[in-house]
Amino acid sequence: MVGHSTTVDVETETSRDGLLSSAKSMLGGESMFTNTFVARNGSG
Repeated sequence: MVGHSTTVDVETETSRDGLLSSAKSMLGGESMFTNTFVARNGSG
């Protein structure tokens, strides 16, 4: 179960480093996606 505040926006993007760099990151255990959390209209 996930809790989510109504004042926090979550933006998910894919890596823009290129296919080869993304493949190396995935082999190293890193995610191909990045999440950005932004508090809007409140403290979050």
